[in-house]
Amino acid sequence: MNDIKISDMMAMQKELYELHKDSWPPMEPEYGKDFILYMIENV
Repeated sequence: MNDIKISDMMAMQKELYELHKDSWPPMEPEYGKDFILYMIENV
């Protein structure tokens, strides 16, 4: 069974951000809710 770790999800989120940084909000605490939603959608 393959489990995904939080560190793996964070790395995926950073990779996704790099691909979409021109259209996504900055990766800052006040936008954290949006990034968690994107991460959940991708998982």
